[in-house]
Amino acid sequence: MRIKTPENHELIVDGLLANLDFDMIIKVVNLTDWKWGSPEQVPSLAQMKEIARRLLIEMLESGHQQHGTGGFEAWQDSQHFGIRFVVTDSSTSY
Repeated sequence: MRIKTPENHELIVDGLLANLDFDMIIKVVNLTDWKWGSPEQVPSLAQMKEIARRLLIEMLESGHQQHGTGGFEAWQDSQHFGIRFVVTDSSTSY
């Protein structure tokens, strides 16, 4: 699914980011000394918000179902949009 009007993108992104618990994310990042970029450094809150916003907009504009980096994962299906911060995950195929 792809939302075709860029004006809607900002409304969707603003709503999702307003509900994301960045305080918890920054605690996890600092506790784990989770470093990003080059040179590697623990990201600031502003950097994390910027990355989350960029991921959501890129996903919405591209129509991809999932887009992620640095723990953030933006996703969409036929009826929902979302963003999460993944600390650990495991999957397999059979």
